[in-house]
Amino acid sequence: MKNSKKIHFFPLVFLSFILILSLTLFPSFSAQPVKFTEEEKQILEEGKLLKKPVNPNQSSGYRGGKSYILIEDDIEVCYRAMTD
Repeated sequence: MKNSKKIHFFPLVFLSFILILSLTLFPSFSAQPVKFTEEEKQILEEGKLLKKPVNPNQSSGYRGGKSYILIEDDIEVCYRAMTD
């Protein structure tokens, strides 16, 4: 009877182990702060679109580039526009 309970817990223990292992082995993909040069800051302050190429050798996984623009509006308005 004791052995049957251990068999039922095995999938839970195994999945927990896999989850913990995957969280420790793979890097975090959280947002990192962006550093702008003075020239790039000037472009943004002028209201222009700033395009930055991304090195495909970086661990971010992006290829091509990223674009930035300053938006002066309420955060709710910006969020609605991005999620619409």
